Amino acid sequence: MYSATDTEAFEAFDIEYEYDVRESFDKYVDGKGSLSHWMDLLCFQDFAYPKTYNKLRYLENHDTARFAPRAANEQALRNFTALIFFLKGTTLIYGGQEVKAAHTPSLFDRDLVDWDAGADISDLISKLAKLKKETLSADDIFTAETDDEKDIAVLTRDDRINCKTGIFSFRGLSGDVPVDLPDGVYDDLFGGGKVSVSGGLIHCDGDPLWISVPSYMEV
Repeated sequence: MYSATDTEAFEAFDIEYEYDVRESFDKYVDGKGSLSHWMDLLCFQDFAYPKTYNKLRYLENHDTARFAPRAANEQALRNFTALIFFLKGTTLIYGGQEVKAAHTPSLFDRDLVDWDAGADISDLISKLAKLKKETLSADDIFTAETDDEKDIAVLTRDDRINCKTGIFSFRGLSGDVPVDLPDGVYDDLFGGGKVSVSGGLIHCDGDPLWISVPSYMEV
């Protein structure tokens, strides 16, 4: 049976689920695949699809298990949540994700979301939505570098006006991470504090980092 490719589908549809990379994502989360393979596929999307491609970025939806119970710890969940806002495309928050709900409601029966199911992370989601709107551009060129040992990824989005760097620790681990930024002190737009780059390294304490600098500052 003929099946259209994503590239062909974009000729008819404005937005697509990212099922093309979901298998790699699930394998990584479940400890059966590497972070670098998942990130390589995200980079592949950026040069294989039309310039205006729009992928729906999500951790969970009506076809998947709830994500919060799958995350290694609370910091890991914060990093995964920050990532889906940093990636190119449109971010989907599935009903109940805001309170880390464990039960996926049925699409076919009356099955209400339990809004008291867990800790409310709406403030985190609101902050990330604001950052996405204020700092990211649909014209950004996307790249990703990974440290499979520490489970940390460094993502960049550059529209040749501003270069945005996102650092995400998917196990909530800390470590020194190589970045393509000149040595100096930068604003962490996610945490609200300052971060230093020394010798081409930046320290990640396990929480996401979100930095924006003029593109001419790139090394």
